[in-house]
Amino acid sequence: MPPPMHRVANPFFAPDRPISWISVFRIRQPEAPIDAEELRGYLAEDMAVQRNPAARFAFIRQGEGVVLFVNGQAHACAGEAAALAERLCAQPRLTVNSVWAASDAAIGLLVTLFNQGSVGFDDEEEGVV
Repeated sequence: MPPPMHRVANPFFAPDRPISWISVFRIRQPEAPIDAEELRGYLAEDMAVQRNPAARFAFIRQGEGVVLFVNGQAHACAGEAAALAERLCAQPRLTVNSVWAASDAAIGLLVTLFNQGSVGFDDEEEGVV
């Protein structure tokens, strides 16, 4: 009997392998890193956050939080950061609400994603920055 098709097509699905294989892709990082204060300033101007079209987002629920997989990185998220992570996976573009903007964990996640080039601001004239 031949092996199940998912093992033939993709051996990474083997049950003895860690789930971290899901985030093996990397993209170019931005030239100038952003910090939490600068990010909060942009969010106060109601700038929308957009996923980089080349970025791949996925999450797995784990306990009370989630593990967010983005472009070669796994990010453990809890509380508001977990809610933000799920929304980022569901929508390519979103406006960060006041609850997320006030959350150090959510802002920390966004700073990390900005600095690795996975998200940017939606600029109608120039595209994702």
